[in-house]
Amino acid sequence: MTGKSTEPGLGTEYLESMRTYVSLGGTLGHENALDLLDEVGRRCNQLIEECAAAAELDLTNREWVQDEHSEALLKRAGDNVRRLKTYPLNSPK
Repeated sequence: MTGKSTEPGLGTEYLESMRTYVSLGGTLGHENALDLLDEVGRRCNQLIEECAAAAELDLTNREWVQDEHSEALLKRAGDNVRRLKTYPLNSPK
């Protein structure tokens, strides 16, 4: 298949071409299937990072009890969310 991006992550056009190819009865080769799985993992990790950043809200100048524990709790919440990230599928764990 052509149209594969050389940058990290696959282009939407490439992913759509694979979807169309398969929906028309084609089968994915080993490399294409691994590419697709890796892209799913990358996109999941991007969403997880957004959730982690949201969990680490900057509560400066808000009605919040600021103490030595509040910052640690917010950092811990973000770290806990980041633990959900997947390992790259083509790399050893």
